Amino acid sequence: MKKIILLSALLMVFHAKSQNTSSPLWLRYPAISPDGSQICFSFRGDLWLVATAGGEAKMLTSHIATDRQPVWSADGNMIAFASDRHGNFDVFVISAK
Repeated sequence: MKKIILLSALLMVFHAKSQNTSSPLWLRYPAISPDGSQICFSFRGDLWLVATAGGEAKMLTSHIATDRQPVWSADGNMIAFASDRHGNFDVFVISAK
């Protein structure tokens, strides 16, 4: 039984090390717009917007604080997000247009 557990643990470690070491780990919290046309995501502490078809991303926030975890409004006009601008994470809202 110990050999099976050890083998499982080793396989998990090797699998984790072989996974996408070149993918950027700072691209976080993707959120697709309600109509499916855009993606808002966090990159290096700011929010960005890009079309789901691809293309150039547009910076939505530019602040020394960390902005993350975007959530679209139901109509797709606004994006709520968490930011530590005041020392702790609070909710802010920004226009998606």
